[in-house]
Amino acid sequence: MAKYESKGQQLPQQPRGRPTRINREKIIEAAMKLPPQQLSMASVAAALGVKSPTLYYHIQSIDELHSLMVEKITWDLRVPVADTWQHWCKGFAYEFRRWLITEPIRLQLVEMIGPVAGAATDFITQCLESLNKLGYPRVLVVQSFFLLAQAVQDFVSREYEYYRQPANYQKIVEQMQQLITPIKANNKIHNLLVSEMQQLDFEKFFEFQIEITIAGLANYIQNHKEN
Repeated sequence: MAKYESKGQQLPQQPRGRPTRINREKIIEAAMKLPPQQLSMASVAAALGVKSPTLYYHIQSIDELHSLMVEKITWDLRVPVADTWQHWCKGFAYEFRRWLITEPIRLQLVEMIGPVAGAATDFITQCLESLNKLGYPRVLVVQSFFLLAQAVQDFVSREYEYYRQPANYQKIVEQMQQLITPIKANNKIHNLLVSEMQQLDFEKFFEFQIEITIAGLANYIQNHKEN
């Protein structure tokens, strides 16, 4: 980590009288254009044509930059409104998928750091509260929410990799058969998925995966009650 981030040291002060070539917004915009795996304060500085220490006048660390990037892209995530936790989960799944596929950078950032900083913290808190109000057990709600979010993220990741490429469709079939069936999921739904899998487009494919995931969450709740 750069010396400016060391505990107990002061950040450099902006020299007086020098015109500002960059600002926080320009730094975030430059970072958003870089491949996430190459993201660093040094790479952002290079993209802006300045030296790395210049960035620390505006953003204190790479972690803060990550948070600002997530905040920038999560502004339009919407908390679902529903009358049951099952309907809420389905609404969230579709909303999260919509958000992820709007811009590829979103999936890349979520895979790298997760939507757990900046504005996303408020969004996640609202989601957990909504689920709990609909009767989802508080002791299970955090883990269940992230399992659902991960299921959507995994689907979108495969969707990007194989999207509308018939030659790869059989690979999706094999992967989905292995990955999307929760323990003790609804057998009727699962059998329907397997029998019709070859004929499904991605929209229908996603619908069945979410139905299976929700069935798995219902079993998760039931098992918790029995124990």
